[in-house]
Amino acid sequence: MSRGVSQLTRKKILLVDGHGLAFRAFYAIRELSAPDGTPTNAIVGFFNMFLKIRDEWRPDLCGVVFDAPGPTFRHEAYAEYKAGRRPTPPEFKAQLPHILELLDAMGVPVVRREGVEADDVLASSACAAAAHGLEALVLSSDKDILQVLDRDITVLRPGKGISSFSTLDGASFAEEYGFSPSSMPDYLALLGDAVDNVPGVPGVGEKTARKLLAEYGTLEGIYENIDSLRGALKERLAENRDQAFNSRELTRLLCDTEEDLGVYAIRSADEERLSRICRDLGLKSIASRLKLPPAGEPAS
Repeated sequence: MSRGVSQLTRKKILLVDGHGLAFRAFYAIRELSAPDGTPTNAIVGFFNMFLKIRDEWRPDLCGVVFDAPGPTFRHEAYAEYKAGRRPTPPEFKAQLPHILELLDAMGVPVVRREGVEADDVLASSACAAAAHGLEALVLSSDKDILQVLDRDITVLRPGKGISSFSTLDGASFAEEYGFSPSSMPDYLALLGDAVDNVPGVPGVGEKTARKLLAEYGTLEGIYENIDSLRGALKERLAENRDQAFNSRELTRLLCDTEEDLGVYAIRSADEERLSRICRDLGLKSIASRLKLPPAGEPAS
């Protein structure tokens, strides 16, 4: 059993997709900079979103999960995985260390794990938390994470800009998509994913994929009943069978890895350090939101 879990039953855990939230903030807000010229749009947007959800939900455990540098097991399985992605904008790269520094000063745990993606850590941590009776909320806009909604987990998805959010659980997912959350990897395998360079089945769109999974449940179910299909769809599925199943392996998250939920224990904030960082970056609104003393003054 994870450290301290017996004392955490029925408490709340908030798990955040760090890179995903920061990228959304970066593209949602423009032309903000610190006194020294350092761009701050991603920083400001990230913490506006994070603090809004944290303050409203008041979790007992919390963590922000980032992708670790280097390849993952998916790159080993498929060399072209995520190939062709545009380079990360330097203006975004410059802000990431400051986001990490602010989170550390706030006492918010940051998790990175080599060889897997942030989504895998988010999924396995959320599933472990739900299995131990915690209320689990995942803040992420990534469709991959929706496959955990067959557990007792809620996903909070940022909407347009940085101020609107929508929630999905197992019931609302099934209503929206027409199939079980556990079949989300099958859905993504049929569609493919241009962003991650997952090939999928050419010519199969969202409407067709949803209809197939509503009727047959999984890739296995579809291919067991392929003779009931007709025309070009049957041909495309038959020709790309191996590609469909291989694509599913790239979209299926590691939902059942053993997790130590103690790593998400929230520490006390270092208010003096936070004040200094906010002053240096010109983050007056964030300093105000955190009720920080002016830099150089002791915390009351």
